[in-house]
Amino acid sequence: MSPLMPPLPMERFLTPEVRLVVPDGFIRSRQDLTRGVPFEWLVEGNLTLVLQVPTGFAVIWREASPTTVVSTAADETQPHLPPRGADVLERPPIRLLLRLARIPLATVPLAAGLRCVIPDDGAAQSTIEIIIVDWLLHAGCVRAPGDYGSFIELGWRRIEKAANQILVPPSGVPRGGYLP
Repeated sequence: MSPLMPPLPMERFLTPEVRLVVPDGFIRSRQDLTRGVPFEWLVEGNLTLVLQVPTGFAVIWREASPTTVVSTAADETQPHLPPRGADVLERPPIRLLLRLARIPLATVPLAAGLRCVIPDDGAAQSTIEIIIVDWLLHAGCVRAPGDYGSFIELGWRRIEKAANQILVPPSGVPRGGYLP
């Protein structure tokens, strides 16, 4: 845009770009998905996270090139046109499973920017807070182990007690129930 050109009137209605950041106190973790999916990694002690894609969806990508993108956080964070002709039911319901000593505790959907405490039932001995930052899954890693460039990145921290500060949402984020 030219410095002499005034801003367009519609710019005030555009959604501002929000970068997903991991706050202080969180451990940032990036895992390359070279062992295929489901993919399990150690968080701490005997606490693990497992990335899961329902096996029925692997049939969809069986004939696709291993480098075909199956799912990416960019689909949720980058501007894009609404898909035309694409079946929204073909989007894989990817989930993260939290396990303690191989016992399932909770699952959450893989959604860009999701920040949640799991499990949320008050079980304090194994409660963590996670922030899903980024991911990229290729058809190859859903079908078999190999280095296809797939990864998942998140931040996490142990929750031992209540927070000592109140988090204020960043500007531009709607505050449910409040009128301006």
